[in-house]
Amino acid sequence: MSVIKGEVLEKFINDNHFEVNEQGPLHFPIRGLTVKRDESLNLTLTTISDSNSEACSIGHPPGTVRINNDAIELTSTSKCKVKINGVQPFNNTISTDNNGNSTRTELSSVSSIEADIREAQSGKYLIEWLENVDDGHFIWPDCVETNIKNHTQISIGVGPNKVKLQEESSFNGFGSSCVFLEVGGHKLYLVSTKNDAKSVGAKSGYILYLGIPPSDERKKVRNCLSFVFGRPLIKTGYSIFDSEWLLVSFKSISAYTFGGSAFSIHSLPPFPLSEKYPGEIDSNIITPLINAIYNNYEKYRFGHLSWTYWHAVCAPVHIAAVHFGACIESLQKSYIENNGKIFSSALIERPKWKELRKATLEVLTSLNLEETENKVLENKINSLNQTPQSVLTERFLAYLDIDFSAREKSAWQQRNNAAHGNEIKEGSEIQLIKEIKILKVIFHRVLLKVMGGGEHYIDYHSIGFPIKYLSDSIDKNA
Repeated sequence: MSVIKGEVLEKFINDNHFEVNEQGPLHFPIRGLTVKRDESLNLTLTTISDSNSEACSIGHPPGTVRINNDAIELTSTSKCKVKINGVQPFNNTISTDNNGNSTRTELSSVSSIEADIREAQSGKYLIEWLENVDDGHFIWPDCVETNIKNHTQISIGVGPNKVKLQEESSFNGFGSSCVFLEVGGHKLYLVSTKNDAKSVGAKSGYILYLGIPPSDERKKVRNCLSFVFGRPLIKTGYSIFDSEWLLVSFKSISAYTFGGSAFSIHSLPPFPLSEKYPGEIDSNIITPLINAIYNNYEKYRFGHLSWTYWHAVCAPVHIAAVHFGACIESLQKSYIENNGKIFSSALIERPKWKELRKATLEVLTSLNLEETENKVLENKINSLNQTPQSVLTERFLAYLDIDFSAREKSAWQQRNNAAHGNEIKEGSEIQLIKEIKILKVIFHRVLLKVMGGGEHYIDYHSIGFPIKYLSDSIDKNA
């Protein structure tokens, strides 16, 4: 079985003979099954049974919200165990051939498929399979060499971290298509597989770990890499191999692609990845930032930030400002929680506010309003000293020594327009797109400043995408 072809799933399941031990919600007995990943990166299970087969699934009324834990379990003739999770039948047909034999074909969506083939402790390498790694923007620093003699040997990287593995394909070549990194103590290669025929959207790739890190660690690494490289890395599963590159286990998942939008965005790293050329990757430059985010991952809730950020990037233009605003406010909140009261959250000083509140409440009392109206107005008076979020953000940016220009303040207002459903006037679409770019750049600057990610950012609002100091606004030297 090929090592470097990420989708070992179809070949492994479809080419082997399995006995169904647990039928789950499907019609049983099952005479045959196949799995396939569609163009949306979702897994589909096809099962064949007799026309009179029966299912033991529980019906759920329309509108039911639940976590689908329905699963089926298989065992191969070689005693390999497979579990298919989140099985949801969606199509059921009965067909009859020319001889009058009827069969039932059932189609089901699947959340994940996992297989145990060898003892888990024999695992030495883990490959996490990815889509959307490279849209042709990057110049990779490290090489992948393929030599073919009686067999194919692939070498990834150089020096003491060089990895050699056996491959079944007949491809021969040499090229730079990966980068070696050490993140949080994990040694890994991020590899682009270039023109992979099975790529969906942008080019496929994988992360090769020299070891077996747990899933939560891999998620942290993947989120950090996605932000630094400026494109969401879409996970489709992973495979574990032993020292001889024999498959130990694997798991394939129905991937989340932001509704397919992840494949239509351009690679826009928040800061220059090298000192020479656009798109060139210098591991000495990106490694400190990746590790800075990794080390502050829980502190600043970067898992949540990453989720919100990529939905902002992939959001429709009329609502994207809300998402970017949420990113900035979330990071601001986390920063204040971890660094104490760095600036006043009140609009005016407490002594003056107490005097104003007292006088205003006396006026309210003198009006003798109905109890309901009086209570509503009293609550409004009590909240008058709460500083608007726009002012809080200005204070936060000033504390970080980030210049907040008039144009950036105007763009900040766009989040309110989007949140309140204000109409986009005809002819203002270009201005709206520019303001969304500004909000994205503001978030980049804030996160890079908070994480200690160097001194520069890429200004994606200005023509030519100039590189500027973090403290400088988009209007600086524009």
